[in-house]
Amino acid sequence: MAQLNQVHPDDPRDDVYTGAVGYLELDSQGIPTGIWTDKWHGVKGTPGSLVPADTVEVDEEDLRAFATEHGRWKWDGSARVAYETSAEYSLQKAKSARRSEITDARNEEEVAPVMYLGKTFDADTTSIMRMMVVVQAAQMSLAAGQPFEVTWTCADNTTTDLDAAQMIGLMNVIMLRGETLHNKARDLKSRIDEASTLEDVKSIGW
Repeated sequence: MAQLNQVHPDDPRDDVYTGAVGYLELDSQGIPTGIWTDKWHGVKGTPGSLVPADTVEVDEEDLRAFATEHGRWKWDGSARVAYETSAEYSLQKAKSARRSEITDARNEEEVAPVMYLGKTFDADTTSIMRMMVVVQAAQMSLAAGQPFEVTWTCADNTTTDLDAAQMIGLMNVIMLRGETLHNKARDLKSRIDEASTLEDVKSIGW
């Protein structure tokens, strides 16, 4: 079961659901993979609505149940029903938890420092934003045939001088790592989706 989006599954605020129309995005088994409401995302099919076209409309009662009891219910095509067996429910809960663990592990590695040219560089969100500005300046200098050099502070608080090609290369290293991590996470989540037993799910880790 994919992580529900748009409406937090444990949101305690009654006004999120009271009087609302819900919209469910479902997987092949009728299990919600996304939840939207007309209160937050607009009425499906109207201008400006954020609700995907391939969603199922549900009333307030069903919306509240799906959002606050994530993993207990599925949609059988016309109504909300409980999972057929407790084993199925346990399996889906285990899959959801394992997918969240995979996402957390990927996100943690994605912002970890990287090694480049024998130095360690910060790669958190703030550092990436700064790099993007400097890389743009490096690209402009290359295009104009002008010299470029920047003194960059490394993760260990030492500094190193980078020319335009080296600055662009640093960003490329970080981007390649991110792509590798996302590919790994996607493959692991596909294996989780295909798992048929709790033992299979438990065997899949980062």
